[in-house]
Amino acid sequence: MHEGPVWQVAWAHPKYESVIATCGYDNRVKVFKREQNNSWTEIFQDNLDSSVNCIAWAPWEYGLILAAGTAQGRIVIFQKGGDDKLQRIHDFVAHKEGVNGISWGPSTEPAVLMAGVQSGSDDKSEVMPEKFKLPVKRLVSGGNDKAVMVWEFFDASESPRATKIGEHTDWVRDVAWSNNIGLLYETIASCSEDCTARVWRHVVDKDGSNWVPKEVKISEKIPLWKVSWS
Repeated sequence: MHEGPVWQVAWAHPKYESVIATCGYDNRVKVFKREQNNSWTEIFQDNLDSSVNCIAWAPWEYGLILAAGTAQGRIVIFQKGGDDKLQRIHDFVAHKEGVNGISWGPSTEPAVLMAGVQSGSDDKSEVMPEKFKLPVKRLVSGGNDKAVMVWEFFDASESPRATKIGEHTDWVRDVAWSNNIGLLYETIASCSEDCTARVWRHVVDKDGSNWVPKEVKISEKIPLWKVSWS
């Protein structure tokens, strides 16, 4: 499969059949598809020139899109093209040092289930189509430069828009963007070698837009390497 340690594996949404992606120390990201006889066939691979530390599939509503973070600090985005093959659509430096964790933002706006209630209308058909429009594609990343970054993707020809939402005092080992259905705000979690986890809440008020952190001290001595939402 890989010529060295495999760091992560990720399932694509079932809409795209049984497809998994893997990444590893051999600088490669690979995609495999399960055939009808239950064998697995490699359908894609790319060499990213340094260890590929993390991978994540975007929400299925955006299409078959895979993000990969490398030890060089780059994030590479692949998307299924018209020829049914994955192609690079973005390749950019996200962190001054290695990227350790990435997570896609949800394909819904906060409190989407409350859209009709908040509108005050009995006819939900009038408000639902607008409320369920896909937000811009978003990705959060964490790296060895201690930063937690949010990236917004508009057109494939445009560079992603970067926002540094905050940082830890040591390497950021992982990040996770929470599903926001029914919530009134966006929420991101991050964890670090500094033995803390932080929960970042997106707040929009008269002073603008900010990500407000709440620190969770887990241990005085144990670095945190993984964070996940239930």
